[in-house]
Amino acid sequence: MFCGRCGMQVQNNSQFCSNCGIPFISNNYTIPAIPKKESGSSFVSLVCGIVGFFICRLIMGTIAITFGIKSLRQNPNDGKAKAGIILGAITLVIYILLVCFVLFFANMLDATLPGVFSELWDNEYGGFFIFAIILALLIA
Repeated sequence: MFCGRCGMQVQNNSQFCSNCGIPFISNNYTIPAIPKKESGSSFVSLVCGIVGFFICRLIMGTIAITFGIKSLRQNPNDGKAKAGIILGAITLVIYILLVCFVLFFANMLDATLPGVFSELWDNEYGGFFIFAIILALLIA
């Protein structure tokens, strides 16, 4: 017979594994469930999901989902990982909505005030102002 926890071969009448010390119950040789430790990945996922609501939505949302999936593969019942994935997905949806809003607003502003963006784009800074405004709106 082999231990279900460590895989060590043990005698058939053993009550404990000689390698890891886990007890065998009755003649069924079942071992008690060992609670899995939480990995740091679930904590990182949750924190990145929360931080993503405030800054760096694209980066934090992606990290939250990635680490959440990694943690769920190790422990499918990890609540922090599930929350991190959900928050990361919400963060990415907010990011996409902000991008659409900025593009729509820029198009609407250019249609309402012709030449505003073309004057900013053609100045001596070469469009730096438009880039900085859009970048600031996307990151914030």
